[in-house]
Amino acid sequence: MSGLSGGPVGQPGMSDWDHGAMGDAEPTAQGMTAIEVHAIVEWLETRAVVYQINGGWAVDALVGHQTRPHRDLDLFVDAAAVDDILGWLTARGYAAETDWLPARLELRSGPLRVDLHPMVLDSNGNGVPDDPRPFRTAATSAATRHG
Repeated sequence: MSGLSGGPVGQPGMSDWDHGAMGDAEPTAQGMTAIEVHAIVEWLETRAVVYQINGGWAVDALVGHQTRPHRDLDLFVDAAAVDDILGWLTARGYAAETDWLPARLELRSGPLRVDLHPMVLDSNGNGVPDDPRPFRTAATSAATRHG
């Protein structure tokens, strides 16, 4: 699962990608750029923050190059580092657009978006959402009401 997470876990991160193959273009109306993803990953890895990339950029990490434009970067990060990364992203021009904390916070700077999901590490070192509310879908809600 190389390329999906970084920090102290010791797995290679997205900063190991070939930057030229990732389509390092300037920001466009299409969304998040490889240049910005690399800057964020470098910030996280420099500080040994445990994180996980999900969604389209995670697929690109597995493939080794950018396969399509992406609206945002889906980023799960150690809840203990959330204040630090928020400060850093704010200094880069990001502002909160959707605040559903503790589940997620979407930040935006022009066409660039980061969908930040705080997580905590359980006793096995797995990242789990930093939201004490149980996950419920419409199907489980319906089953609960009728069961």
